[in-house]
Amino acid sequence: MKKKILSILIITSLVIAGAGVSVCATEPREYATALQDFIAAAAGKTTAVLYDLDGDGVDEMIVFDEGRLPGGDDGAYHWAEITEGAKISVYSMQNGRLTSSSVEVEFGFLMYTVYISARNEIIVYDVFENSFFEIYRYTDGELIIDAVLADASHADWIYFYVNGVECSESYFEDKKKEYDVYIITRMLGYGEWAGNNLNEDTTLFIGNAALRDDTEKILAMTSDTTAGSGASATTKPEESSTAGSGASPAGGLSAAPTASTVMVNRDSFSFDAYLIDGYNYFKLRDLAYVLSGTENQFDVGYDSVNNAILLTSGAPYTVFGGEMTPKGSENKIPAPTSSQIFTDGRETIFSAYLIDGNNYFRLRDIGSTFGFEVGWDAASDTISIKTE
Repeated sequence: MKKKILSILIITSLVIAGAGVSVCATEPREYATALQDFIAAAAGKTTAVLYDLDGDGVDEMIVFDEGRLPGGDDGAYHWAEITEGAKISVYSMQNGRLTSSSVEVEFGFLMYTVYISARNEIIVYDVFENSFFEIYRYTDGELIIDAVLADASHADWIYFYVNGVECSESYFEDKKKEYDVYIITRMLGYGEWAGNNLNEDTTLFIGNAALRDDTEKILAMTSDTTAGSGASATTKPEESSTAGSGASPAGGLSAAPTASTVMVNRDSFSFDAYLIDGYNYFKLRDLAYVLSGTENQFDVGYDSVNNAILLTSGAPYTVFGGEMTPKGSENKIPAPTSSQIFTDGRETIFSAYLIDGNNYFRLRDIGSTFGFEVGWDAASDTISIKTE
C-alpha cells in the first residue's frame, strides 16, 4: 500500500520511460512481426487487441505486457504487489509505415482492469486500490499519460489525489466523470472483480485474465491490408450523456442565491451562499467566522505574492472585514477560483468559485476537511451544520 501511495505522488512528474515514436520499414506482416518481437521481449504475460484508437478507420494494435512480480511468481496471491516491467504499446499503420509508442505502467498483481473509454482513452484501473486510475491518450501516433486519479485510504482517513496533488472528494469525483471512469467504479466494487457487468468489447483485462485477446488473429495476418482494412475489430461504446462529457464545471453555469435556512448547531444564520450545479457553495470567510471558537474552527489567510489561499485547521479565525454581509438576491456568473489552496501547508484542490471578488467553497468539502457534519432536511428546506 505504501509503495502504491508513493507512486501516486511521483508518477505525474515522471517523463514516461520508453515513451516515444519509432518508425519501422513496411513488411507483409507488420503487426504480426511486431507482436512476435514484443512477446519475445516481454517480462510477463501478453495480450494484444485490435481497436481503432484514433478514429481514422484503421485498427491500431494495442499490446499489454503485465510484467512480473519483483520476487518472481511463486503461485501465491500477492494482493498489493506491484509488477515490474509492465508496459502498454500501441502500433499503428501510418502512410504505409508502422509506428509504435510505448509507456511503462504499474499493474497491481492479480486485481486490475484495463479498458477503453467512450473517448478512446486507455484506462488502467487498479481494483485492489479501488480508485487508482492511470489514463492514457493516443494522439498523433504517441501514447501519453493524460491523468492520474487516486485515493489513499486507511482506517479513519482518506486522501484524494489528481495528478499527484491532494484534492477534495467532490473534485476527485468530478474528474472521474470528466475522464469517463465514473461508471466503472459504480459497477465494479471490491469482491466483484470478475467483471461480470463490464462490456467485454472494450474491457481488456480483469484480474489478470484477458477478456479480449486478438493475439492469434494478429499472428495469422499475412499482409498489411489485413491490419489496415479499415474495419474495426470492436464495437465502439456509445457516448454517454453524463460520464466523460469533458464539460468544464463552470461552463455556462449560473449561481443562484441559496434559499434554504441554515442552522449552525442550534442557531440560525443568514449566509451569503449560492446554489451552483445542484451544490451549495458558501463564502469561505463566512464559514470560518461563524465556526471560530468551535472544535472545527479554521483560519483563512491569503498570500498575495503567490496568489494562494492558506487554510489552517484548529486555529481561531482572524477577522478580515466584510464577513456575514447580507445575502445576494440576484443570480451571478461564477468563475473557477484561480488561487492555489493550501490546507495546513499541503496543496489541496477544492471545487471553488469566485463571485464578486469572494471565494465560495462547496459546503460539504469544507465539512469533510475540517470535521463538521453537514445535513439536509428536505421537509423544512434546512441545511444543518453541526460541530457538537
